[in-house]
Amino acid sequence: MTKRKMLTKTVSTFLIITALLTFTACGQQTQGNNIVNAPNTGGQQSVPEEDKVDTFTLMLATDPTLGDWNKMWCLDIIEEKTNVRFEVNAVSKEGWEEKKNLAFATGNYPDCFLNDLKDIDLATYGGQGIILALEDYMTPEIMPNFYAVMNDGYENLKASMTFPDGHIYSFKGLSGAEREYALSRFWVNKAWAETLGVKIPETLDEFYTYLKAVKDGDPNGNGDTTDEIPLGGKYDPQGDPYYDAFIPVLTGFGLSERRYEAIDGKVQYNPTVPVYKEFLKYMNKLYSEELIDQEYFSQTDDLRKAKQAQGLVACFTDHAAWLNIPDEDIWRQYGSIEPMTSEFNSKKIWPSKDAILYGALAITNKVNDPAKVEKLMKFCDWCYSEEGTTALWRGPEIGSLADQPDYGWYFEEVDGANLRKYAFPEDKYESHSKWIAAEIKPGNNFWPYAGTAKRADDTSKTTSSWHLTENIVTYNLPYYHIGWPVTIRLTPEESEELSLISTDLEAYVEQMEAQMIIGEIDIETGFDTMVKGCQDRNLSRYLQILQTAYDRYVDAL
Repeated sequence: MTKRKMLTKTVSTFLIITALLTFTACGQQTQGNNIVNAPNTGGQQSVPEEDKVDTFTLMLATDPTLGDWNKMWCLDIIEEKTNVRFEVNAVSKEGWEEKKNLAFATGNYPDCFLNDLKDIDLATYGGQGIILALEDYMTPEIMPNFYAVMNDGYENLKASMTFPDGHIYSFKGLSGAEREYALSRFWVNKAWAETLGVKIPETLDEFYTYLKAVKDGDPNGNGDTTDEIPLGGKYDPQGDPYYDAFIPVLTGFGLSERRYEAIDGKVQYNPTVPVYKEFLKYMNKLYSEELIDQEYFSQTDDLRKAKQAQGLVACFTDHAAWLNIPDEDIWRQYGSIEPMTSEFNSKKIWPSKDAILYGALAITNKVNDPAKVEKLMKFCDWCYSEEGTTALWRGPEIGSLADQPDYGWYFEEVDGANLRKYAFPEDKYESHSKWIAAEIKPGNNFWPYAGTAKRADDTSKTTSSWHLTENIVTYNLPYYHIGWPVTIRLTPEESEELSLISTDLEAYVEQMEAQMIIGEIDIETGFDTMVKGCQDRNLSRYLQILQTAYDRYVDAL
């Protein structure tokens, strides 16, 4: 047991009053697609597995802001509640790939990995039997909390962890925070709309009217009619969609992804469908009339942020309106709007994820006792319990730490709302988060717990976070649309072939669409040229691979 004392723990002891006959047990037991030796019970009665503390080695990539993993409270509470103790080998993120590869190459790998194994790693080493398949242990009897979550609106959860070969090689946590499922977040300065006397846009035509009014007017009231930027952003079609100003316009044309998506079960490459031509015409109109940042295709991320920080941009996409605008009086002028429609599309859609999974725990064949594998899976199930989720997400409740009883989370009524507050040793740390990172637990995406929507506890949000949640849930959530499930997995062979094709294909499309939008290439002829160019770059095989993966995903549901 650890030195730190926490919550009261009851240990059941058993008095052995008779000797058992000695016998030899041999044989093998199948675990997933891996064969592991059944335990030899020998001639002595052992303490029941569930009452013993078992120690497992655990390898992970860590952040320099985190303290010593092996001294963290989270390991103590896991041991207390599940009799599982992890001995952590925390590797720096910079050295992770090298040390991970070396561990597998030499056979000196741990009992478990937490996070940072890529799908290609799991598929490769799972196929070799080094990473164990877990699906046979994911039963209602072993994992009742996991099944309770699945039956409460997350029916596809198990399928989303399944690899193309039908096996599950890592157990993952779930985020059910509704706002986090939005693939993009669009912020419009609504105060400026009121100042200019224009309505909040509901259609692409009204959006053009709003942008035009911003350019021609002086909504920030500084006497300069040239400093406002109607639509801001940064061109990065293969990067984070949160910064992609094209997405809110694309949805007006009925498309939810920059590149590929499945519509009515058929995968399409959006830059080659007819309506994409209309999208390019619309964007060209905005660019030619200087309604979109003229540095959109060339500026750095720092420059994008600087323009937002000055309050010069009328509308933009970003994780939150307040993220890069320090002045609260300014960022509160911004809010989300409902997805726009157009003459080409009457349905409101907003791109969203099918699931948000994190905290992947993978078990290796170093754990060759099925009872110990089951024990690790019961630990995972505890993570899905309300108790486990609260502990690994929120940290300790105030009064639960014997050596630090004055620190932890608690509730306090503020302005009629029950807000979650945090007390921490302010003489040692400048913030609650630094205390948590140093002594309590890592960030929220390490352990595989279930932070479902019902456990999100919105009353604990800060003022700015509540602004974000309220806007996304009100204006985007009702129109969530999954164009491409993020949990679709490719086989290693599919992934390699797709990567080879997409390198040339993406570079070509990026160049062509940028030139058409800024007016260097005529769209009427340029679009047909681009479609032909995509076909010449093996688009048919590209779509065939994606269609196979999509069909396989649907069949597993």
